[in-house]
Amino acid sequence: MKAKETCKILESSGFEFHLCGSRYLHTAEPDSDWDYVITSTPEVRRFLLDQGFKVMPHSGRYEGSYAVSVLEKHDEDGVVQVSCEVDSKFKRAIMTALNQSFALRKLDKSLRKQPERDGLWQALYQLAGFVAVERKDGLDSGDF
Repeated sequence: MKAKETCKILESSGFEFHLCGSRYLHTAEPDSDWDYVITSTPEVRRFLLDQGFKVMPHSGRYEGSYAVSVLEKHDEDGVVQVSCEVDSKFKRAIMTALNQSFALRKLDKSLRKQPERDGLWQALYQLAGFVAVERKDGLDSGDF
């Protein structure tokens, strides 16, 4: 199966999978993976496992993130990853803010070493958490 076919299955599943990562930010290389985020439920995890996804051993590596687990599927022409989050609105708000900010998009793209990228993401998750606590009524990309 091709990665784009897997993406179509996710997007037409009835679950709320949201594209994120470099393909959402328009910074993808030809060999970039396809990243999605979703709020984790037992039904979502079962669906992903039934589609051939495997739980990644380093799931939830971003300190302060809301990731429960990350599942990955290797297709013949690429990889599709799904971050199952406690509440996907945080990552979606971060991705929207990144996409709206040329400077942040370039910063994310310029950080080639994984520890540097992890540091940026940890800071963004912490910021999203602080904003959500302050607002107490939700979070959207306009908060950044």
